[in-house]
Amino acid sequence: MRNLFLVFSFFVVAMGYAQNDLKWNYSIIPGTDEWECFTTRSEMVDACNIPDSVLVNIPTDQLTILCLNYPLIMDIFAYNSLADGFENYFLNFNGIQELVKRKDALSSLSSLYEKSISQVDSMLKGKSSEYKFDYVMKISFLEMILGSEHLLDRLTNEQQKDILSKLQSAYVTKYSYLNDFKYYGFACNVFARTHLLKKIVGEDVVEKSFSDIDKGVIIDAELVKELDKLSQQIVFDFNKNK
Repeated sequence: MRNLFLVFSFFVVAMGYAQNDLKWNYSIIPGTDEWECFTTRSEMVDACNIPDSVLVNIPTDQLTILCLNYPLIMDIFAYNSLADGFENYFLNFNGIQELVKRKDALSSLSSLYEKSISQVDSMLKGKSSEYKFDYVMKISFLEMILGSEHLLDRLTNEQQKDILSKLQSAYVTKYSYLNDFKYYGFACNVFARTHLLKKIVGEDVVEKSFSDIDKGVIIDAELVKELDKLSQQIVFDFNKNK
């Protein structure tokens, strides 16, 4: 886990932040002596939470980075579904709970997401496997946050459609780098778009048609194709009516 955390620092630098630019950073992380002394899971979770005095004052852009650098964030993939994993992340980490409440959360997340996608060629071409892994995972985490119901419930219908448009565009871009994004690089995008479609076209329609995808479990390629068609049509109509 320590290696994963160290790799994640590449993303912060690449997106315009150096570690020392952050007003606060995690001091107890996997690999430190303090971490090695923990004997329970709850101790690890508590150590990763942001102090309240920092949480209420830290700028949203920096809070976004801290949410992506959460030392236990890879645990999302340790559950039976992305839905369960993300919910565990949300329930255990006060940083993401605070982020989705911020009025400028969408602006911060969208800006970072668009920038990261626009740099896909330079971030993948000629880079080490660890660097690529970090980049792909960070995009995946951004997609899950953008598609989180905790965030979407606070947005307008137009804002939801705008996120869907960005996710749909990124999904197409990823196909040009199929070997790098592979499973989670696509699964997290599909997971996020499914949650958006629940808000946009109605929960009953989506749950009936895409129940497994809604949980982040992709076992039927035909279901994904159907979801893509619905997503593309909504994005087409949204862009046409802008």
